[in-house]
Amino acid sequence: MSAKKMNMLYLIFSIATFLAFLVLMEVGLRTFFYVKNRIDARERNFQEYLGWETAANLSKKEVVKDYGEIIYSTGKYGFRKFGDVKSDKIKLFVIGDSFTAAHSVSDGDAYYNFLEKHNENIEMFAYGGGGYGSLQEFMILDRYFDEIRPDVVLWQFCSNDFVNNCHELESASLFNNNQMTRPYYSDGHIEWLFPKQYDGWFDKLIQSSYLLRIFNIRLNILAGEKRGSIEGELSPEHPLFQKSAKITSDIIGFVKERIGDMPMLAFSVDEPKWTGCTFQDICKEHSIDFIEGIPKAIAEAKKSGVVVDGSPYDAHWNGRGHAIAGEMILRRLNDKGHLHKRGGSIPGRYTASADLLKKYRPPLDDSIPVRNLSVLNLTHRNSNGFGELEGPYPEWKMLRKVRWMVSPEASVSLDGEAKKNATFRLDIRVLSQAIPQSFKILLNGDTILEETIDSANQWRALTAQNLKLKEGKNVLKFRADRFDRYSADDRDLYVLFDEMEFKME
Repeated sequence: MSAKKMNMLYLIFSIATFLAFLVLMEVGLRTFFYVKNRIDARERNFQEYLGWETAANLSKKEVVKDYGEIIYSTGKYGFRKFGDVKSDKIKLFVIGDSFTAAHSVSDGDAYYNFLEKHNENIEMFAYGGGGYGSLQEFMILDRYFDEIRPDVVLWQFCSNDFVNNCHELESASLFNNNQMTRPYYSDGHIEWLFPKQYDGWFDKLIQSSYLLRIFNIRLNILAGEKRGSIEGELSPEHPLFQKSAKITSDIIGFVKERIGDMPMLAFSVDEPKWTGCTFQDICKEHSIDFIEGIPKAIAEAKKSGVVVDGSPYDAHWNGRGHAIAGEMILRRLNDKGHLHKRGGSIPGRYTASADLLKKYRPPLDDSIPVRNLSVLNLTHRNSNGFGELEGPYPEWKMLRKVRWMVSPEASVSLDGEAKKNATFRLDIRVLSQAIPQSFKILLNGDTILEETIDSANQWRALTAQNLKLKEGKNVLKFRADRFDRYSADDRDLYVLFDEMEFKME
């Protein structure tokens, strides 16, 4: 064999070995994260609509560099604090990014906790999405606004919102680039895009590879530290910044449409020179009360020797930084009279924002695809008259999660399947404590099942057969005429469900 052929074989072998090594590394990383996520609950879940969302019902304790031991937990829907929606107190809905997620402080030490600690008339609802842009925050507000029915909305800005709100800016950034697909608003529509850097097949390869994404993020940070990032070139006059400012203003306009005449306050956690007074101008344009001076107060405290964050490793506030911000926000809430109960704010018709999100919102938000109907999938958007998901309660022989009907009529919106001559069967399992219980089920106004439940606390399996569903929206209703109430529960409890399922016959 000639030397030339031998060298070619060595080259092919080397390339094959290198590629095999990369494949093994990729498999190893995927295996590592799979096992890690099975052992330790992940802090965020990836999903198509929001891009990612803060994980719900998470609890962990860890030591964080320069912050000490942190006890971090989330509750319902991933909220760091989800209060009582029935409270007579002033319900404050706080929305923001990682500063509101507040991974750097323990439960009860974030800026919004300061508000409720120092005013017992506040009922707090706080959601923070690490790395979120304004559109994702608006999607969160839209999703939970009707359930919470707040009295005041508090919006947390950060300068990186301008980067995260504009696909071109995020693609160009080496520091504020999440390397994740997120929704972007532009010219009346929403697109889900991955930040581009190489304008070709390599972007798609990075998007699909754990290994390459980790390498690319690290290389971006090193490159940014060495030669700077686009943020250093920005100013209020920069074309890309102006484009992002217009996008941000449009999104905040949708927020104002959504909440109507409800009071809304906003503040920013930082104020770099390249943003100018843009946040203030956007708030003024949409009649939002902007709280000035929080970044300045944090900086002055830092200059005087107070440790307010984890610099130089992390700029997120520690407990002292959050307290400084919380004190200033509370003062503004009091000065403006927002903590005095009013007669009730009127949500706007929000035609533009409703039309915008309706095009993209997942079916489970407004209606449940027939094949997905279950007790678990009922939400405030797609159903009415049901309580929260509870259980399981093995001690009472309830081995699955359950929901009560908490009104004499409950309904579910269904997205029907367009299959010619298809018939379905509805299976449910219910019990009632109040007997005899008259129980009726209707589909699109027609009674499909009627029963009298005369045995208390015993599960009944009921079936309605030969059902026809319309293409598009269908309405399933449940009616009951008797309720019971525990001494420790202020709800009227009608019928309890642990199964609710459509099957094609």
